[in-house]
This record gives sequence, C-alpha cells and structure tokens, in this order.
Amino acid sequence: RLGQGLATSGELELLPGGPKLTIENVTLRLFGSTAAKNLTTVLPNADPRTASLQPLLADYQGTGILFEQRKGKVFPTWTGAWGGTYRFRKNWRVQSLFEYRTGFQVQNLTDGFRLSQHPSIGSNRLEFTEIHRTLLNPASTPQQRVDAAQLYVTKYRRLLEPGLNQGQDGTFMRWRELALTYDFSPSLASRLGAKTLSMTAAGRNLLLWTKYPGVDPEVNAIDRTASTLDQNFLASTEAFGMPIPRRFSFSFNLGF
Repeated sequence: RLGQGLATSGELELLPGGPKLTIENVTLRLFGSTAAKNLTTVLPNADPRTASLQPLLADYQGTGILFEQRKGKVFPTWTGAWGGTYRFRKNWRVQSLFEYRTGFQVQNLTDGFRLSQHPSIGSNRLEFTEIHRTLLNPASTPQQRVDAAQLYVTKYRRLLEPGLNQGQDGTFMRWRELALTYDFSPSLASRLGAKTLSMTAAGRNLLLWTKYPGVDPEVNAIDRTASTLDQNFLASTEAFGMPIPRRFSFSFNLGF
C-alpha cells in the first residue's frame, strides 16, 4: 500500500533488467508534469479510457461505492472535563478547568489547500521541490523514490483525490480556564451598599495538547450547533480559520 486511500496491483520494475516489485490494484500517477513518466496498471475489464493516470480509492467498506466510505466519526466518542476550587488564606480561591475530546476526526482543509500541488501554493515550497527532485533523479535509490512518492501522494495530492488523507485525529485536551479570586470582607462590601465584593483575574484557553497538525482541532468552518443540512455537512471541518485565542480578564464582582 503506497498511501492511505490507495490500493495497488501489478509489477513494478525498479531497475532495467532488475527484480520486480509486486503490488496490487494500482493506477498511480507520480507526477503531473509532462516531463515525468506515468506508472499505470489497467485492471481486468477496466475501461482503458478512464482507468489510466488516476489513483484508485481503496474499498474499505466492501460496498463498491468508493466515494461514500466511512473513515471515522466527526463527533467525539468521548468528551469530559474536570476541575475544582481550592481555597487558601481565608480570602483567596483558585478555580481551574480542563476539557478533553477524543474519538473523532477533523477534515484539515487548511493544510490541504496550503500544501496543495499548485504552482502558487504547495508546489513553491522547498520541501515539495526536494520530493520532486528525488522522484526525477536517476541516482535516487528505489526506496528513496517510494518514500518520496508516498509523501507526494498523501501530502500534496490530498485535495486532488476525494478524501485522500484528509481526516486526521482530532483528539485534544485544553486548559480551559484558570481564575484567581480574592473575597473582600463583608464590612468593605457594605460600604458600597453590597453584601459581597470580590475581584478576579482569569485566563481562558491557556494551553492545548494535541497531535492534530492543523490550526486547531476545535475550530470549525461553520458553527457546529447549526441545524441545516448544508451546515451539518461541514461538521469537524477546519478551514482557513484562526485558532481559539487566549483571553485574559480582570473584574470586580458585587453581590446584592
């Protein structure tokens, strides 16, 4: 398997007259340039007009419907939060909250477009040039070319094939809130005509722990609470947005 979402078949001769590498179910285009050579294998009974030059999607579900396959859930399997309040020196208290979500995938469209095989986006990056050079260099070893081809297909062609390596694990834990509060004496509050008086310094979204490589696994292209079909279609889709910002506040609270 050369990359997730691709199936392979046939024989690939690594060197002229050398050993052949057997692969299964493949129609794979390594480059889009006219100078590059295309490696293709036409499957039995396949239409040669449409079978060449395009990767075949693997049928994970066995339904034969390649464009409607389940790769993961867009809503978390598990969510949770924990926190508490700690009081010290009579008038001080600290409150903190952590939140986590796991068991879901995020469509990383931000990186998908940013790294897309396009002359003005992903193809003008140094790392893409190095991959392309390895694929075209006759001195590259077979393993170097296979490794470069895998990066090319799974990273830079992710938007050119339906759903290819788009879903990424969105598991995260976020330090949601930390607040430090001082409670003034009731006598001071009464001078202001109140029963209680306190001041609080707080911060929200302080730290994020995740292996998700995109901008932020919690942001979404469209509000997740939306009820219309077109908006639900984009659940767990991170696209061109800003990460959730840290926020700091300072407040006085009067209770009457």
